[in-house]
Amino acid sequence: MPFKSPSTKTIPMHRILLALLPLALIITACGEEAAISTLNPNRPNEVPTSYLITQAERSLVDLVLGEGFTGIGTYPLHYIQQLSQTKNTELTRYHDAESSFYPIYTGGLKDLQAVIELNSDPETSLRASIYGDNGNQRALAMILQSWAFLSMTDFWGDLPYSGALQGVGNPYPVYDRQEEIYRGAVNTLLEAGDLFGPGSVEGDIIYYGDMESWRRFANSLVLRAGIRVADVAPELGKEWVKTALQRGVFQSIFHSAQLIYSY
Repeated sequence: MPFKSPSTKTIPMHRILLALLPLALIITACGEEAAISTLNPNRPNEVPTSYLITQAERSLVDLVLGEGFTGIGTYPLHYIQQLSQTKNTELTRYHDAESSFYPIYTGGLKDLQAVIELNSDPETSLRASIYGDNGNQRALAMILQSWAFLSMTDFWGDLPYSGALQGVGNPYPVYDRQEEIYRGAVNTLLEAGDLFGPGSVEGDIIYYGDMESWRRFANSLVLRAGIRVADVAPELGKEWVKTALQRGVFQSIFHSAQLIYSY
């Protein structure tokens, strides 16, 4: 008696799809996990401008005025012999002073330049405005940059200025003369004063977003610059002093720009 061939049944398509669904979910999950694992949480692709402002303010005040993590802020104290080294005396002997301002360029000044660019580029300005008016953020960054450059040129004289902070676009910026730095910084301060808009700025730990205080600070820096050049350029000094007073300067010690450290 011949064997009978077993009957064949067609498996419904929906059962096949249900059987393959767990495998598809596993593959998808593995793909997502692989994509996520390539992201470095310590190197974010995007940083809020408020974070950049906070870091720049702390860094520049620390490096220009305070002892800081590297001791750069003590340079003027060594120059006028209020401090002196007994071991590793390069600082006291003015040795290799140029290397001391590199962290300022690559730290606070670079962060402020990023704030300016992010608030100027149409593709990023809208997102940056989450942390304050675009004009206010640019003005704050420009004022703080100018303060740092004026402080640095008082320390070291000629510095990279007009061609600085361009990254790979200009890896070897020329040194500008101190006069050019003073003129450029004052022009930037006056330009910044015309950028102020409504509201405040997040991340500001000096004036806590008070734009009127930043305006007075900018004008007071112009006033100081005018006083300092008065002996070598009397007419220019008089012009800057007059302009600063007309625009409004510090009227009280309570207007002073200061970063208060909390311990």
